[in-house]
Amino acid sequence: MAKVVLKDLTKRFGSVVAVRNVNLEIQDGEFMVLVGPSGCGKTTALRCVAGLEEVSEGEIWIGDRLVNDVSPKDRDIAMVFQNYALYPHMNVYENMAFGLRLRLPPTTPLAWLLQRRAYKAKNAEIDRRVRQAAEMLDLQQLLYRRPKELSGGQRQRVALGRAIVREPKVFLMDEPLSNLDAKLRVQTRAELIRLHRRLGITTIYVTHDQVEAMTMGDRIAVMEGGVIQQVDTPLNLYNHPVNMFVAGFIGSPEMNMLEATLKRLDGHYFVDTGSFQVKIPEGRAKNLEAYVGKSVIFGIRPEDIYDPELAPFSNRDGNQVTVTVDVIEPMGSSLLVYLTAGKHPLIASCDANTRLKENETWQAVFDMQKAHLFDKDSTKAIF
Repeated sequence: MAKVVLKDLTKRFGSVVAVRNVNLEIQDGEFMVLVGPSGCGKTTALRCVAGLEEVSEGEIWIGDRLVNDVSPKDRDIAMVFQNYALYPHMNVYENMAFGLRLRLPPTTPLAWLLQRRAYKAKNAEIDRRVRQAAEMLDLQQLLYRRPKELSGGQRQRVALGRAIVREPKVFLMDEPLSNLDAKLRVQTRAELIRLHRRLGITTIYVTHDQVEAMTMGDRIAVMEGGVIQQVDTPLNLYNHPVNMFVAGFIGSPEMNMLEATLKRLDGHYFVDTGSFQVKIPEGRAKNLEAYVGKSVIFGIRPEDIYDPELAPFSNRDGNQVTVTVDVIEPMGSSLLVYLTAGKHPLIASCDANTRLKENETWQAVFDMQKAHLFDKDSTKAIF
């Protein structure tokens, strides 16, 4: 196991800067997730750590070793790819053992005779590792099948097993679950979390799926345009996004964001969208004077919009909004409700017991303690 440090990492492809001045420190044994939309630079950063892409500028440290000029095979990392990359002519056992067998020194009949005890010992160790990983991943009954005889989930477990037997310092995973169906993706996600807790190996995991990122990562690095926007724990990313991009990317359905004006009336601050006005709680009204009369972006998550009868807070002073219910989507444990407040569309995620009908007028209640405000020009969070 080892700490991984990226210092001012930059990767260019001609005139295109795919990764720009990335600084990131991944602790020993940490599960770090790189998340962002397609083209944000997360896979390129991972490939630089793996040594599959040459760094344009900056440094990559694995443990106490600078690895910029170290070949991929000597970095003591194991990578799990999106497309599994299994050898079709080999069975599961051979696929998992192949990387370890490559490490054995070349043999001739004479060399084998002279060092047969050492070779037998190394082959016994390979066999032990393969069977131990197979048991860990529930692959014991599949060891002598070929990849074409396996399901997608089984192939993914074989790819994981091949990485585990290496016993590397660092796991690198590039969207390993994207080819699985929804149910299997959830199941394999839980298996990966349990596996990481058991092995404790430093892991860098790339995904575009923010649900995967939120459920798996010890910390998450959100990327956009080759730049890390925020690195934090899942809950802090969700509750305290540093800018509009992070706020909109983290959370499903995504945060409602409306252009508004900040006003001050009778000593209180209000957000006025033109269609409705809501009051900012006293405890959140610090340092807002500079924004009075200016355009801001008001953000409210769908799950922070409630039916007045079911709201978990009693203070509703100035936070009720008249809306029209357009569409209701039952989700089982909740209702996804599409609303219109004047000219502004909104999405609410409500309790399944909420009594609503389409095309009716409804008094929605906003939890303003959890609302967000952003500077329109810089997109940075005000609160």
